Amino acid sequence: MNNEEFLTAVDAKLTDCYKLLKEKNIAYSSNIDPMNNFNQFAKLTGTTPQDALLSFAGKQVIQIYNKQGRQNDPTYKERIMDVINYFAILLVMLDE
Repeated sequence: MNNEEFLTAVDAKLTDCYKLLKEKNIAYSSNIDPMNNFNQFAKLTGTTPQDALLSFAGKQVIQIYNKQGRQNDPTYKERIMDVINYFAILLVMLDE
């Protein structure tokens, strides 16, 4: 794989992540607050929305780690994409 092929492959993966983010945003956000789950969890736990997001991301990282060697599991790649999306959302939170 050369550099151009690598960048094209990464672009394709990030596009897949974005598609998954859009699907999950419909399922998990509210019409009023796209950060609803993070805000609600932060209120329940007395933390910040950023801390709530990191908790959700941490759960996914643990699941990825626990599934090492089972990359054929259909949830394995989705969990990796979830972590990428959580950190993209964190970047948006930091800009607010």
